Formats: sequence, structure tokens, C-alpha cells
Amino acid sequence: ENVKMRSMLGSMARGAMGAAVGAAKHVLTADPKAAFTAPQDNDEAEVETLLQRVSDALMPEYRREAIVQLKDLLTDNPKAQLAVGSMGIPVLVSVLMDDRDDLDLIRGALECLVHAMSSHAGASSGQGQQGQATAEAQAGAINAELFARKPEHVAMLLGLIEDEPVGINDFYVRYHTVQLLTALLQVCAYKLQDAILQSPMGVVRLMDMLTEREVIRNEALLLLVALTRSNEEVQKIAAFEGAFDRVFNIVREEGGADGGVVVQDCLELLNNLLRQNQANQRLFREMGYIQQLPRVFAAAIPDPAAAAAAATGQEGE
Repeated sequence: ENVKMRSMLGSMARGAMGAAVGAAKHVLTADPKAAFTAPQDNDEAEVETLLQRVSDALMPEYRREAIVQLKDLLTDNPKAQLAVGSMGIPVLVSVLMDDRDDLDLIRGALECLVHAMSSHAGASSGQGQQGQATAEAQAGAINAELFARKPEHVAMLLGLIEDEPVGINDFYVRYHTVQLLTALLQVCAYKLQDAILQSPMGVVRLMDMLTEREVIRNEALLLLVALTRSNEEVQKIAAFEGAFDRVFNIVREEGGADGGVVVQDCLELLNNLLRQNQANQRLFREMGYIQQLPRVFAAAIPDPAAAAAAATGQEGE
């Protein structure tokens, strides 16, 4: 039955391929010589072939091999990103929903989506590279919009980072899921915020990522900084679900005010939660967090006597 469903999905997706790619090209650039220059067909055909194998192949190893090849093809390749479009997103979403028992396939689908929606526009030099970066950003933006049109897609991603058996307790799954949410936020912030608020415990799931391993924690911290920048509802939920405690714990782990960029991100999150939000300010005051501030940041304040003794010792030498 799963094979039949995959086959039907692949057939429907292939039928929409030409129209989707053509429409996306028109949106991306009015100049046919800019960014997406010929030959186009090779990348489009290869993306379509790989998506068919991911969707329809009977042997699991063939599907895994195809998804690895698709991930490699999408890396820094705006033409391939564009070709994924409305054909590839349903195929990859289907993997995330229906193949939970195949960890390699789940990881690969998430990485493909991250590459399809990401851009690296800042690191280019020269006119050709700038055109490539612009094209990549445009292709990523179109794919992000296509993905975010359905709030259930965001709910599915939030489900992946839940505890088992609902979620998948795997470092790479959680890391790439947070990466994907960040890529969506950069393009369609309001849609993502609404989808997270519509999902039961959505903000709480993101808060839980602050207790994960350092790499995931730092990605989740940046995501929460962006989410709380302008959404009062997200601010309130985060504060009442323990954001202050978790942020203070991270600051302590990072060495107080000497902790570098991670501590700066923590302070920015605190600022977002407190600025012009009377409910959060009252909670911060009533829960005694103001009194904790000197202790949390004590590492950055040198003891005057110790400093004087150290200076005297250096002079004696």
C-alpha cells in the first residue's frame, strides 16, 4: 500500500513539474540570461529522476542513495533548488511523515529541505558569484514560501523534536529541524510564528531545545531570539514556560558576561522578552530574577583587592 501511495504521489508531482518550474522561473528573474542560464534541463531532469526514486523505489537502499545524491545536487545550486519546487516538497514531506523507522532517510529529507530553502548570499565576490548568490536566495525563498503555506508542515517539524515516541531522539534530526525552522523564519516570519502558535506546545518544544547539546542549543537560541523580537504572544508563552531560568543557566554555563557571543544572544533574548511587555516584567520581578543578575554576571566584575594585589606583584617583578 505504501508503494502504491508513493507511486501516486510521484505521478501527481511529475504532472505539476513543468508548470511549477516555469512559474517559479518567471518569478525569480525577468532576465533569461541572469542567474539561471542554460543549460537548465540537466539539473531539472536529474532532480526529477532522483525525486522519483525517493518516492517510488521499492528497495530502501535505492531510496537512501537517491536522497543523498539529491542533497549533494542541491548544495549551492540554485537551478536544482528551483527544480525541487512544488514537486519535491510533497515527496520530502511524505518521507518525514511516513518513513519514521528509516533514520537515514529522515535525516536526508531534512537536509534536502534545508539546502532547498537556504541561501549563502553574503560570501560572494565578483559579479558572477553575486548573481549566483542572488539566484540561490530567490530559489530558497520560493521553496520556503511553498513549504510554509501549509501550517501542518510546521506542526510536523515541531513534532520531530518532541520526545519519543512522537518525535525522534536523534542529534541530526533535531539539528536539521531547527536549521529548517530558521530558514523558514528568514523568509516568512509571520507564517512561521502563526503556525508555531497554532501548534499545541509549539513554543515549549523550541524552549526544550535550549537544554540540548551545545550546537542545537545555540541554533535554538538564535531561532527564539528572532521569534520573540516582535511577537508578544510568543514572548509571554516563552516567559511563562521557563525562558528566564533557561537563559540564566546558559549564561552561567558560558561564564557569565565573559561568555562571548552566546551570552550576547541570551541578553538579546532577555531584552526581547522584557521590552514593553508588562506581564513579563512583572514575572521577572516577582520571581526574583533581578536579584540574580549580579550573581550571574559576577564573573565579569574583578575583585578590587585581588586586582590591586596582582598589580603589586607585577610591579615587584
